[in-house]
Amino acid sequence: MCSSDLYLGVQLFRRYNRALELTDVAKAALPKLGEGFDCMAQAVTILRSQQGGGSLTVSAAPSFASRWLMPRLHRFIAAHPEIDVRISARMRRVSVDGKGDVAERATVEAWLAVAATAPPGTRRRRRRDVPFVGRVEEMGVITSALRLSAAHGRTLLVHAGGETGVGKSRLLDQVVRHLSDMGDVEVLEGSCVPYGESNVWWPIAHALTDHMDQVDESMRPDELLTIARSRSESMFPSASSAHHDRMADVFVHLMGHPSSIDRLDPASTRTIVHQSVVEVLEARLRRHPVVLRIDDLHWADSELIDLLRHLVTALGRQQFVLLTSMRPGSEVEWPTVGDRTNVVTLALQPLTRDETAELTTALLGDSTTPATLSTLYDRSGGNPLFLIELVALTGTRGGDGELPDSLRTLIAARLDQLDTDQRRVIENAAVIGASGDVSSLMRFAEALDRK
Repeated sequence: MCSSDLYLGVQLFRRYNRALELTDVAKAALPKLGEGFDCMAQAVTILRSQQGGGSLTVSAAPSFASRWLMPRLHRFIAAHPEIDVRISARMRRVSVDGKGDVAERATVEAWLAVAATAPPGTRRRRRRDVPFVGRVEEMGVITSALRLSAAHGRTLLVHAGGETGVGKSRLLDQVVRHLSDMGDVEVLEGSCVPYGESNVWWPIAHALTDHMDQVDESMRPDELLTIARSRSESMFPSASSAHHDRMADVFVHLMGHPSSIDRLDPASTRTIVHQSVVEVLEARLRRHPVVLRIDDLHWADSELIDLLRHLVTALGRQQFVLLTSMRPGSEVEWPTVGDRTNVVTLALQPLTRDETAELTTALLGDSTTPATLSTLYDRSGGNPLFLIELVALTGTRGGDGELPDSLRTLIAARLDQLDTDQRRVIENAAVIGASGDVSSLMRFAEALDRK
């Protein structure tokens, strides 16, 4: 959507935490845009009636295609299965009669997702051959905080912040491994997702059900209700029947299905959900320490954040560890601070040049030349994820050539978060180059401010 802002020279959307709002300019243009989409619909109708099928090629900017078009395309295909839909969503520069360059969209192969291969929030398996490099000081702080919290019987919150690929998840992996090596510890893991899941409670629901072999997300609500009630009777044998019914209803509610909880007012819903989750965790804590890990809180709903705040307060005197991670720039207010909880917040930085060389050598071997080490550090900026992708590129193309699609996607996603003026500054920086004079860029930015 930033691409459309840049192309038109006006701002079309105001961005909030989990929502977009049209600007006044966009609202004024909306009726005419609606007419355009109506014309497209009429054209499709003509294709269908005259040819009984055929193909439809839609040309769009990459950001519009990925964020708006693709999430809605499945409905069109379901309604018109006889039409072969093709998406053109890649920009390239071509020369026109030596008079300059223009942008041209090149048709590329596109895939339509028809089924989920894993539940929302499922993390991709990490390469087992990539060693854990650096973060010695960070791990030292965390292990000291763990010993302190255990000695004083307090909950510990460990939060890792940093840019995409800097190693937040890998650091928390190492913390979980360290805790598991210390003894009998139960680890519950969930992750927030940017799209594809409208259930705000999904991260906590996934964490609580991850070790429940009987539970399948495709189950009907009545099946989940039966399993949840049976589990409640097992965990709370002396509780009343009404208590088991309530716990089962909350479980179904957390899984995103309709339940009696939906008839309550928001304040009552919040109270009963908080109370029930605390009861479940307390029951588990009576058996052994519990680690709850929730990744990618920059995509979290405020209701989930409120629940996490309640957990660290209500379980403040338990052997409970909460691990979280988040990218910077989010409107989510986290981590929380309380007098019952020890809080460790780490802002992860890129690897140093020596650490980057150590990781590169571990991946490529001791024969790696100093020139290759220097090039990979300069191109990756010490970002471990970027480095791993570039190392793979080095193995196939000698370190030269275009960036792989995985890095292009990450970079494009970060650029999409910038406003129009920030994108213009970045474009000028790309022209100046890594070795250019930064004063020229500063003058350009000052000129934008004066406008």
